[in-house]
Formats: sequence, C-alpha cells, structure tokens
Amino acid sequence: IRMSGDHIYLYRRTPKRDTPLSSQFQKWLLVWTVLVFSGSFLINYMYETTSALSTADTVLTYEVAAAKHVFDQTSSYSDTQFNEWIRNRSMSSAITIDLVLDQEGKILYNDFEAQNELLYHANVMPAFSLTKEETDLILQNVDNDVSFTITLSGYQDTEMLAKAARLNQEKIIVVLEDTSAIFLNRTGAIYENTFSSILMFALLYMMIYLLVDSMVVQR
Repeated sequence: IRMSGDHIYLYRRTPKRDTPLSSQFQKWLLVWTVLVFSGSFLINYMYETTSALSTADTVLTYEVAAAKHVFDQTSSYSDTQFNEWIRNRSMSSAITIDLVLDQEGKILYNDFEAQNELLYHANVMPAFSLTKEETDLILQNVDNDVSFTITLSGYQDTEMLAKAARLNQEKIIVVLEDTSAIFLNRTGAIYENTFSSILMFALLYMMIYLLVDSMVVQR
C-alpha cells in the first residue's frame, strides 16, 4: 500500500453526522448506565458503613451498661469477682474486649490475655499496655457517651471502636470492638448488592437498547 502511494487511514475519526444513530444511542445509554450504577454503589456503600457503625455502637452501649450493672452488684466484694465476670463474658462472646482503668489511666485489668488464649490457645502476645496518647484519648471520651476510634499499638496496631464510662469515682470501663470485624458483614453485603446491581443494570441496559432500537432507531 505504501509503494502504491495510497493513503489509508485506519483510525480516522468518524464525523458525528456519519455515525449511525444506533451507535450514538448505545454509547450514551452506556454512559448513563455506568453513572447510575456508580451512584447506586456509592449510596449503598455509605448506607452499609453507617449501618455497621450504628450496630456496633449499640453493642458497645449495651456491654457498657451490663458491666456497670454487674459492677454495682459486686461492688461490695473484691475486684476479682468483677474481673472474672468480664473474662467469662469475653471468652463466651469473642466480640468485645474490656479494659478497666483508674482515674489516671493506669490499667487495672485488661481482657486481651483472655482473647489471646481464646483465639490462639496460648499466650503468644506480649503484655498489653497503653501509650500516653492512647490513655489521653480514652480519658477525653469518658464523659462524652459517644463511640470513638482508637489504634492500639500494644495490640498489633489494631484499630478499635471504643466506648468508655465511669464505674465509680475511681474506675473506668472501656469496651472495644475490632473495626475489621465490624466492617466484615458490611463488605459481604456490598459484594452481594454490587453483584445483583450489575446483573440488574446489564439486563435493563439490554432491554432499553433493544426496545428503543427496534421501535425508534430502525424507523
């Protein structure tokens, strides 16, 4: 072709007036379908995230209230009885983890050893401790009655959702839940909804295209 002097433009852009109407319609239908699907995915992601956090906050609120109730009942006994109740709760649920601090933020009891024994059947992690920044964050949120996020360097830098409350004038209860566990169900729900949305939008796309193409474009 080069020797003959003919010029063939394989990738020359087709003018809009020469583009078939069916191709133009198909292109814009695809664009709008992708936009609507992306918007649907974003709304679903935000909803599932909010729902997961709300559920976790409800669980933490319940666990804090339960701990305060048991503490009031066992306050006339030694701390061992209350600590044993916390340990049994952790071993039975494996969802939340409890800390008991004094007013200065010193750890009086922590439940990470019980979780470690439950998950790994051995004490394979070093003794748990809080940094000054972590302690200050907990103390700042004791009287706020709201959940907060904290990353525990003493627990493999695990990000936790936490809620703190006073047991009395001397002790503070902190209940924590791993955020990866909180968002596990959310991620599964998003995958299921995304897959079903892809099937739905693909079916709608084909139905609309075939319908409009046969009733409008071809005529």
